[in-house]
Amino acid sequence: MYTAERSIVDLATVFGELLADYDRPAFVGKAADLYSIAIFGKMQEVVSLNPNKALVHEQWFAGDHRYTAADID
Repeated sequence: MYTAERSIVDLATVFGELLADYDRPAFVGKAADLYSIAIFGKMQEVVSLNPNKALVHEQWFAGDHRYTAADID
């Protein structure tokens, strides 16, 4: 059975592979959102294992926030 937990683990794994191409990623996520927490955890893991990488920005929004272009720019 494919569960939400499996989905979150899969997402974090794929995201970790995508991060391999970026040395200075930034993070924008929603508080208490399991996908945001998983992605942020993977970013922290990748950055901590590689001295050439640095997390340059971290922004958390409330769980019910609707993203706008201004939030990302």
